[in-house]
Amino acid sequence: MTIHLDSSLHCFDPSHFGMAGDFRVPPEGNQRDTLLIACSDQGTAPDNISVSNSDRFFILQHLAASVPRPEDEAVDNSFQSIAAVIANYDIRHVIVCGHLGCNVLRNWLKDTYSHDIGMLRARFRSAALKTVNESYPEHSGRVYYDHLVCEHALYQLENLQSHPVIQEKLVANDLKLHLWIVNDATARVLNYDPVSGNIVSTEDSEGT
Repeated sequence: MTIHLDSSLHCFDPSHFGMAGDFRVPPEGNQRDTLLIACSDQGTAPDNISVSNSDRFFILQHLAASVPRPEDEAVDNSFQSIAAVIANYDIRHVIVCGHLGCNVLRNWLKDTYSHDIGMLRARFRSAALKTVNESYPEHSGRVYYDHLVCEHALYQLENLQSHPVIQEKLVANDLKLHLWIVNDATARVLNYDPVSGNIVSTEDSEGT
């Protein structure tokens, strides 16, 4: 399965990304070396769908796996949890994990939604929703929603890498980024390919 996206919409350095195969190799000393940022709507154990032993993961769950930009921290301090894990553990990989059945995004699409804590819905509508409506006008239904999930996850990854503590580790090659999209119907993991800009199956991304 491949979800084709417009690679010109986001700015990533492919060298900052890890490979799907990274998680088939046990971490040194069996330590927790991976931070998985997942959606609260994925349940209690999003790491169970991974391609690796769950013992290597720290898991943080936020609504729609949202990550604030540095300038958003006055209204959303959730990055503090991410920074604490990065500062206190030898984290080598950070994964932003979205899922195609996300009910959080469905609720954010409703005009009746209220109590927008941290302005999460407002940021979603000004970024991912606006992008999909303008850049993929030919899509509707299931395909439209799949693109919405993927674009939202990519914006969260952009937000993550905009923080100085993350940038420093990326430049030093001490950290690798990953973006996973879970197909809830099959529990299969799709990966972001930074070269093509598409979301592809794990098997197709093994060599990237």
